[in-house]
Amino acid sequence: SSSVTTEHVTMNKKSKSYPSSSPLHTTNNKSKPPPPPPQSCDTFVYVSASKGVNGPSSTLFGKNSDRPSEEAHEVVYIPPRSDYTPGSVVRCTHEIEIPQVSSTLGVVLSRPAWLWGCEMGANECGVVGGNEAVSTLLSSELDAPGGGVDGRPHGLLGMDLLRLALERGRT
Repeated sequence: SSSVTTEHVTMNKKSKSYPSSSPLHTTNNKSKPPPPPPQSCDTFVYVSASKGVNGPSSTLFGKNSDRPSEEAHEVVYIPPRSDYTPGSVVRCTHEIEIPQVSSTLGVVLSRPAWLWGCEMGANECGVVGGNEAVSTLLSSELDAPGGGVDGRPHGLLGMDLLRLALERGRT
């Protein structure tokens, strides 16, 4: 059951009772858990409408991350490679393997240290991208029997797709 209390404040030696709609009104409701902390992952792109001194318009990319504050995050440079063996595979997060291309572009990635993919990054051709979390399954659905393969999610993470796009995309 919930209880409602109204605070009393003494002002100029007179007691005033604030109505229940006042900020001093408190409700103790133990049946509801507290709301989760706010989470936000925002990305913006600004493209200049006019040509600059050096030619084409300029572009500005910005992004924040909603990853847990205690999670180690790293910024890494992965150089370009052109010596992948035909038929080789790349192992993504959760040990998901996909065919590797013959060559990859150099990339700068910002990512959780435990993850193969990335939150945001850029490649040597000027392609940039950021990951936005879109929950398509509830955590309970992922953890439920049949919610994954051998305890792993069904497919690639959005952050894995972003890294693949940056390593392979020229435009």
